[in-house]
Amino acid sequence: MPELIEEFRNARYLIFIDASAGEEIWSLRKIELGEHYAPLNYVSHTLYPADLLCLLDQIYKNKPESWILSIKGEDFSFGAGLSRRTREIAREVEKLLYSFINSKLKTCMSSL
Repeated sequence: MPELIEEFRNARYLIFIDASAGEEIWSLRKIELGEHYAPLNYVSHTLYPADLLCLLDQIYKNKPESWILSIKGEDFSFGAGLSRRTREIAREVEKLLYSFINSKLKTCMSSL
């Protein structure tokens, strides 16, 4: 949602977490500004993280280092919660994500 950029206005790092219909169990990749520019549609749920980053740059002149963590989903029908298998994958990836965040925090603290 476009209004999220207010919460991101002073961010140095951002990690977007998304359910994926792809074949990979999970992936973590850096998002580069400008990698996706579809016409922005503020009435839809379909706003890509790169589009949010573009708005963040245009409005607040902030370009945080950003990544997207995609976790393979199984059931995309309406409902609450994750499937059992997706919860298992999320728990496995959670440990890797904590390590990644800790390494970024160490980098951030060493630059102060």
